[in-house]
Amino acid sequence: ICRYKRFTNIEETKEVEKKVKTVVFNSVEALKNLLYTPEIIPQSAYAKMYRTKLFEDIEYPVGKINEDIGTTYKLFYKAQRIAYNPSQYYFYLQRMDGIVRSNFSERTMDAIYFSDEIIKFVNENLPEIEKAAICYAFAQNVQVLIKLPYKDKKYQHIKEQIIQNIKQYRRIVLWDKNVSIPRRLGALASYGNLYLIKQLAVCYKRIINKEPV
Repeated sequence: ICRYKRFTNIEETKEVEKKVKTVVFNSVEALKNLLYTPEIIPQSAYAKMYRTKLFEDIEYPVGKINEDIGTTYKLFYKAQRIAYNPSQYYFYLQRMDGIVRSNFSERTMDAIYFSDEIIKFVNENLPEIEKAAICYAFAQNVQVLIKLPYKDKKYQHIKEQIIQNIKQYRRIVLWDKNVSIPRRLGALASYGNLYLIKQLAVCYKRIINKEPV
């Protein structure tokens, strides 16, 4: 695994952050990093190289968006070693139509369904990292909340489900010292106005992750 750099202009690819130190994780360590700090080791399929044998009984779900969320954790669990280098060796072209596709649809909920699957998988196989899975599910619910048309009554049932999930997870996120400060602040903010947590999450994506929102 390496880091990636988003760009819209080819000139941006000339300045790359390169670091030489590579860290090797076992499957449990890699999964904890994946779930606690996805801004460092993201779920995304790109910027990763896999041994083909890992896919003998694992495949990306057909007809789903965010399909990497439903797959990467299985590959990490199956792998014995996962090597990570923080250098930006992968360039991700951020197209304008990609930004448009970020608008909400009910298929956006796939991210929440997959995060629920991760919690079940972890409970069955690695219960010692259950809190990490819950933290990740909390973050995915917030991500969907960002895209949800807040005042559109058409999606009222989805809004209610997301609110219920956030309330279910937030206490664990708030008191878990392994969770980053911004996410713990988000959990704290959820006790107030959920519109505030949505605005905080947008700021986090723009400032910390440098993502267009």
